[in-house]
Formats: sequence, structure tokens, C-alpha cells
Amino acid sequence: MQLKRLLLAASLTFAAVGANAEVVFFDDFETGDLSKWPIVINPPAGAGEGVTTTLPKNGSYSMYFPGSAANSTDRWAAPLSRAISASETAVISFWHYDATLSGNSRIYIELRSYTNDTYSTATGALQQLYALGEFNNTTYPGETHVTNKYNARIAFGSPAGWFPLNLAGSPNRSVGWHEMRMEINSVSAKFYVDGVLSKEMPSNQIGTIDHVVLGSGSSSFGTPASFDDVRVGAFSSAISQISYPPPMGEEFNGGLSALTASDDVKVEVFNDPTNLMAQIEYNATTTATGVTSLTFNAETSAARPGLALAIALYNHTTTNWTTVAGRTEPQSDTLSTVNLTTTAADYVGAGGELAARTTWSPINDEDPSQDGWLHFVDLVNWNVQ
Repeated sequence: MQLKRLLLAASLTFAAVGANAEVVFFDDFETGDLSKWPIVINPPAGAGEGVTTTLPKNGSYSMYFPGSAANSTDRWAAPLSRAISASETAVISFWHYDATLSGNSRIYIELRSYTNDTYSTATGALQQLYALGEFNNTTYPGETHVTNKYNARIAFGSPAGWFPLNLAGSPNRSVGWHEMRMEINSVSAKFYVDGVLSKEMPSNQIGTIDHVVLGSGSSSFGTPASFDDVRVGAFSSAISQISYPPPMGEEFNGGLSALTASDDVKVEVFNDPTNLMAQIEYNATTTATGVTSLTFNAETSAARPGLALAIALYNHTTTNWTTVAGRTEPQSDTLSTVNLTTTAADYVGAGGELAARTTWSPINDEDPSQDGWLHFVDLVNWNVQ
């Protein structure tokens, strides 16, 4: 069987807006006002709404929405210091205080894309909108509303609409402060609650992301809420295809797009007939500097039992491959995660290079039932900070 070369590269994802991001907007409300939100979409209609000292998450101030009928439709917008292009990953994080767990609540924060990067009906038209927070309905095709979960929205494209953040393990709504985060690139939109990935959808990205919006502009009767530490960052998420030695095995199905989401669209590799092994190498680059944390994720499986998986990363300091994880490979897609801290920088090259391998081999190479089976990879990514 002739070996085929897999020219695969892994997409870069980032866990948070951290020190290695370019921060393009930040407001911790410690100015005591809304001076960083110059665009007033709906002016305050009653007393009590605005930046207050009533319930800060950090520091002395936070933004408070009373949720009364008179005050519920207010909102403000701010341009980012520069637009985030479709070749980058846009990340917004903020603290959100859920006060009542009401099923009628409609309060959230948005990221928006406009033509000409301009929030103005005279010169710019709305192209895309991403929202994260609380909402009282589900409109995304195939999704069902879940009253005890937080919600997100992708406004345009197909499919689009509001949906619950209800992946397995996603946090339920509860009274108190919650960390909310969106990560958006040209392929996917990921939504996190308290650090837990709670939904991933196609991003339907159109144009650049250029504005952040505070408040929903929708009625939210009797459901007050607060926000603090709103931060928007831009990460370079360009995918780099780098040449490398051919892997062991023959590709039956695959391509870069198969690795960007946990969606059952997979790279499929048949083992080498001589040594019965299969191996795929993944290469990418990061613009992060001073790296202190590196996570590699691979969601893999095999068609038959009795196979071992080994995950190795390339150490640029020792110039060797280092096996960092292993297991008996299951037949259903299962995520392996490798977290490095003290040695993380060793696995990033001088030019930001990253390299990983997944290798499958028979546990008992004399057992003919283990010969000639497919090996699957559904998702590969790195988190680098």
C-alpha cells in the first residue's frame, strides 16, 4: 500500500483574552461612568440604571440594569480600537450577574460587524451580530429552549437565531456572578460559561467585528442584571500548512476542515500494512510570546478495539518528540487533553511553530483482528497563552 502524504494543519483556539491578545476594548467601569461607550442607542429612561457601586465584581463599580419596564430597553455601543478581521479570532469576556433566574429575562452583550466598520445607518449596515447572556426564547433551527441555561445568538446566515448553551456539563443558571466568553473565527463560534465550553456553532462570519454593545434593547421586566470587566481581544488565528515527513498509513478521508470542529466530519487513516501503525502529524503557528501555558486537544477513535494511542509534542529545546499522553483507544470519539505550564515554552519554536503527533499501534501485534482498521480524528487544536 502506497503511503499518502497528509497535508494537515491544526486550527489555533485560545482559552481567554489574556496577556498575549491584542486588547481592542476594555471597560472595568472604574471611571464611574459610561464614557467608554460613546454611542447611546437607547438613552436611560428612568432612575437607577448606569454605573454604580451597588454590586461590583471587581473594584468599586459595575454596570447595573434594574430590569424595570421603564429602564429595560437602554443600551450603549463602543467601537473597537480596530476592527478584528476574519483571519483572526475575536474573543470577548465579561462578568455577568444573574439576579432572579426569571424566564422572562432578556439581557446580554453583543459583538457586531458593520460595513465600513461604522455604527451608523447612514454609512454602515449591520452584517453580523453575536450575543451572549440571558434570553427567553430559542429560534435557531433544531434547538429547543432550556429555561435553566444561558443563551447566545448568531443573527445572520443559515442557520441562525437564539439557542441555549446546553452542552453536557454546561453550568445551569444560578444567582450570582458568572464569567461569560465568546470566541469567534471564520469557522466557528464558541460560547463559554464559567470556563466551560457550553456551545459551539458555525460562525457565519461576515466582514470584520468592529463594535461591542452593552444591553439588549429589549424589555426584561423585573429581571435586573449587572456587568463588569468587559474585554475584547484579537488573536491571530491564521492556519499555516507546513511540510513534514509523510505519516504512516493511507488517508481515506480528511482535510483541514475536518479538524476544526467536533462534528463527526473526520480525518480517516488506514494503518501501514508493514508495521500496522498509523500516525498523523499536525503543524500550526502562534503569535503568542512569553508562553506560560499550552494545551493540546485531540478527539480521536478507532474502528476496532485493541489499539493503543500515543500523543507526542515536538520539544524545540531538546529537538525531540516527547510522548505526553497515551491510552487504549476507544471506538467512540473521545477527547484527550494535554496541559503544560512550566515546560510550555519548550514546545513553541522561535517562529511560533507548534507540532504534535497522534500514533496508533496494536497492543498485540500478533492478533490478526487488529490488522487493517481505520483510525479517526474529529478535532485537533491548541490553546496557547
